[in-house]
Amino acid sequence: MTHRAHRTALVALAFATLIVTALVGCGELDPEVGPDRVDVPPFEAPTAGDAGADADIGPPCEIVDSDPGTPVTFIEVQTRVFGQFCNCHTTPGLTGITVGGLDLRTLETALAGGRTGGARDIVPGDACASFIVGKVTGMPAFGQRMPRGRPPLTADDQQLIIDWIAEGARP
Repeated sequence: MTHRAHRTALVALAFATLIVTALVGCGELDPEVGPDRVDVPPFEAPTAGDAGADADIGPPCEIVDSDPGTPVTFIEVQTRVFGQFCNCHTTPGLTGITVGGLDLRTLETALAGGRTGGARDIVPGDACASFIVGKVTGMPAFGQRMPRGRPPLTADDQQLIIDWIAEGARP
């Protein structure tokens, strides 16, 4: 095999690997995600008093911080949760960033939100109004539970995100 043919084969293999990783890691694209879906209603968890709500189901998050004496930082959430389980939103070129627009690599891009939820993806100080809380707790206002195609986050990891947002989504 010539050097040129070898290089072409490596490029083709790298491209195929990227495509497979995107499809396997991020699942199939959600038809509800995209720039033309901007009028998403705010996420409101059902309560026992709501018509049609199950009396045993409460909000999917704690409005107050579960441990006010222990501050949670973005770095902790990014290291423990986003960086480990949210690959589609932390790896350039994968569908979470390129299609959904939600980039969880930095505080600034996370707070900017994605194409669908925008600033409502993370609402500092209001975990129950934050779309990301619904997505990770399995009660999304739109689309599917995240991380897509993977087991749900543990209750501790979900609570870490909730506490961080409830505390104001600090750096």
